[in-house]
Amino acid sequence: MSAVREYPTSHRERFTGQLVEWCRIPSVAALPEHEIDVVRSANWLAAAFRDLGFPEVEVWSAADAPAVFARWRAAPGAPTVLVCSHHHVRPAGSGRWEETAPFEPAVRGGFVHGRGASDAKGQVPAHLWGLRAHLLDRDAPAVNLVFPVEVDEEDWVTRTETRAVVGEAGCTVPERLWARPAIEVLTMLAGDPVGPPLGAVPSVAAADLSVRTVSDQRVAEVGEQLRRWLAKTVDHRYDHEVSLSEGTAQEACRTPDDLPESELLAEAVEEGFGRSVGRMGNAGGGPAARLAEGVGVPVLFFGTGLPEDRRHDSDERVSVDVLLAGAATLAHFWERMGRG
Repeated sequence: MSAVREYPTSHRERFTGQLVEWCRIPSVAALPEHEIDVVRSANWLAAAFRDLGFPEVEVWSAADAPAVFARWRAAPGAPTVLVCSHHHVRPAGSGRWEETAPFEPAVRGGFVHGRGASDAKGQVPAHLWGLRAHLLDRDAPAVNLVFPVEVDEEDWVTRTETRAVVGEAGCTVPERLWARPAIEVLTMLAGDPVGPPLGAVPSVAAADLSVRTVSDQRVAEVGEQLRRWLAKTVDHRYDHEVSLSEGTAQEACRTPDDLPESELLAEAVEEGFGRSVGRMGNAGGGPAARLAEGVGVPVLFFGTGLPEDRRHDSDERVSVDVLLAGAATLAHFWERMGRG
């Protein structure tokens, strides 16, 4: 095992302790009562960047929540890599947390349990420890690094305890999950859900829908298609109203298949994890398309979470082994990027 790959593993206890400490901060940006906790989370991360040696670290105030900006420019002529993530977490919700309370993280069976352990507080320390490993025999990174951390196949079915992934006939499960459009019902509300049944038919019902577009679609056009379909489908005897969150909607983003850095990352993953790798899509909302358009370069995705991490759900967790292998992967990736 190479020294770079061994380094994160040899510091497992310290790595895990830092993640547990950070996950104790309930940085729920969506709830006003946690406003100060989000500030504390940002300050915790800023201190972690400074401890690693980043020459430039700032906490930026924003309308919603603070962002952390860290930059290390010590490689003239080398590529500049923008690493984006977030430090806010989802509300704990009213679900049953059977492993531990959401903001009382626990280490058990090789996992860190707690809100944010996988999405995305676990991901950020993997980057930091990957950089520590990369700096074992050098004073500065081989690439220029900029971190804006802000708030703003049938195997899948088994691992996520999903009964089935339904969709278009003739499409495989990965295609349905990552390559084809989808619409999902997130919440439905009608009547009085609390207490005994009232014996009355509700006069109003509401539903929240999540629409996933793909690379040949546009959010505004799909929104209009949904409006037209509802107008045609809903019985004229019933009123209905559609509200589209187009302001926060994200266009689909696809990393070019021939991107050279994808091959470098694949090589680094194979070395960091010690096994051959494949590729997958990522179905979900995110500002990748806006980021790619804004900076004028492709976006490359790398994550250290697993489908069974129960992100956004109760009993969220993350595998420490996967995070450490991800850290080793990133150390190898920076080295390869620096070679050009």
